[in-house]
Amino acid sequence: NRFQTAGDVVAALENWSVSAHASAGVAPARGRSALMGAMGAIGVVGFLVVTPGVSYEQWLAYQGSGAMRLFSTLAVLATAGHAWVGMWTIGTDYIRGHYFGRQATLARGLYQLVCAGVLFIFVGWALELFWRL
Repeated sequence: NRFQTAGDVVAALENWSVSAHASAGVAPARGRSALMGAMGAIGVVGFLVVTPGVSYEQWLAYQGSGAMRLFSTLAVLATAGHAWVGMWTIGTDYIRGHYFGRQATLARGLYQLVCAGVLFIFVGWALELFWRL
């Protein structure tokens, strides 16, 4: 018998609910970030099609326009959201008591803190580049 105590049953249900909860939020976030990437690619290709022989000054003006900066900011935020969902899912799927014992919660918290820090730096750096803060 796989379950020796009531605690074994509770632990199994907690592990199952974490995995089910993680997968529920992945598809919409992944779809939004993919849509942002596709829209960005279409915008750049469209600009290149309507501006043959684009000069450096034209390219700089296009990339520096308010609309492009705003879109780039939204794309970075969508990418960061996509990355957070992926890293959170990995953390909850693989940093569990089954693998890490009693230290799983601490290890998962540290992992998520590092991931959040990296994403904060990524978003901050992008905002600095786009908006020259």
